[in-house]
Amino acid sequence: MAKKKAATKAKPKAADLNSHDNLDGVWKEIGLDSTARQALVEAKLLKVSDLRKVSLEKLKSLHGIGPNEIRILALEMKSRDISFRTGK
Repeated sequence: MAKKKAATKAKPKAADLNSHDNLDGVWKEIGLDSTARQALVEAKLLKVSDLRKVSLEKLKSLHGIGPNEIRILALEMKSRDISFRTGK
């Protein structure tokens, strides 16, 4: 009987693991976790001033953006006199 070869998962390349690292620096600086940083980068929100392009409801709908992240982002926006887009 032939031995069955165990299936192995291919490990992601280092570049895959760090694909957002060159884009999420500002989010890392203000203390957001990696899931929130990834969600913002994927939504093409790369800096605090980009948050004025989206409504609070839209931001809350992103996977990885919870109450703590909203609090951090709102405080950062307030310090820069930036507000969320109103409406959808």
